[in-house]
Amino acid sequence: GGGGTEGGDGKKKHQPKVCKELSDTVVYCKTVTFQSFGQTDGYRVYEMSSFPEKKGLKLAKSKSKQFVEFTRGHLCRMYPDGLRFDSSNYPAMPCWCVGVQMVALNFQSYDRPMQLNEGKFLDNANCGYLLKPASLRPGGPGSWNGGDGGGQAVPKKLRLSLEVVSANQLVSPRKVKRRVVDPFVLVEVVGARGDTRRFSTSTVLKQGFLAEFGEEFSFEVEEPEQALLRVVVMDEVV
Repeated sequence: GGGGTEGGDGKKKHQPKVCKELSDTVVYCKTVTFQSFGQTDGYRVYEMSSFPEKKGLKLAKSKSKQFVEFTRGHLCRMYPDGLRFDSSNYPAMPCWCVGVQMVALNFQSYDRPMQLNEGKFLDNANCGYLLKPASLRPGGPGSWNGGDGGGQAVPKKLRLSLEVVSANQLVSPRKVKRRVVDPFVLVEVVGARGDTRRFSTSTVLKQGFLAEFGEEFSFEVEEPEQALLRVVVMDEVV
């Protein structure tokens, strides 16, 4: 009967039944080994290079211009180190800033990289897909302000003013036994290297019901299309 072939040991080997039409829809991308940014001839549109986080982050820092040029015409994926046994995450922003299309993260850990990932993909109706900034797409103006200074200087600055007024009904973190918190607000811009900065308000002692801050921050963002704003209420003791 069908369903198997006889191997050298006389036992039948199972042959899975595959629906070719359905199977052809499963594999959209084929993984190919990355050689160098200079070896791009022969790449097909469905071929994708994968980078472990350490290698990818190193290239994003030291060869940012070449990385941007590479991702303008080739698919790339970044993935976490296999030694992250605690399911923590690496910083995703440097990968997005050089145009990496797929940045894989450990979704079970709601840490800072995952928070930024959630914020980034809230855009475009939270559908999970975003169009890359024009500076990272083929034929773009090359305005990216990368780690090695390779991008062309096309100023598109944005001045952002933010006032932190107050916070109310704040609860104490679970790992802290006391019930009263000493809150302050952390404000940070995360983007290209020149845009990454952070500010914090003064701490309001023992006031979680209605903590009034009344502080204003104003700063310039060099690449607003790349940048994210993160606002977090913190407890001074934690």
